[in-house]
Amino acid sequence: MSKSRSKKAGKKDSLKTLNAVTMVVSRFGIRIIIYSALILLFYFGINKAYNFGYSIFTTKAVAAGSGVDITVTIQKDMTHEEIADLLKSKGLIQDTTGFRVQAWMYTDSKYPIQPGTYELNTSQTIREMIEVMIVEVETETETTVFATESGHGESEESTEVDNPSEAEQSNE
Repeated sequence: MSKSRSKKAGKKDSLKTLNAVTMVVSRFGIRIIIYSALILLFYFGINKAYNFGYSIFTTKAVAAGSGVDITVTIQKDMTHEEIADLLKSKGLIQDTTGFRVQAWMYTDSKYPIQPGTYELNTSQTIREMIEVMIVEVETETETTVFATESGHGESEESTEVDNPSEAEQSNE
């Protein structure tokens, strides 16, 4: 009987050892699988982020060469998204996301996109278009001076004129 007990005890010890080895190997295997999945996820995430950033900041013009001039009117309270949709509908840009991101990066409260009518070209990049639209349209101020009885001039009226030729026509 003592031999059968020692055989049973030996079997139990070898089963315990086998179970311990199996647990260690399976835990190690699970860790390897988890780490491999994280590495792949990290790699593909970085790759996607790089490609997105590259596509945003290296956008090419819609047309090469001299391109086509297109007139665009930006209204006073248009959002970047609305401007992007307008430019895409006019054929000036291919991707509205690229415009919105670059507009967010290159404009702020000090240099917003100004309302007005612009001559943009299909050969311009998004950044070039934004640079055109953040420059405030220059206006001339016309002051009318009336002579008084005392002989001194008195300024009574001041108007802004967007087009200098209009001021000349109104004076004639």
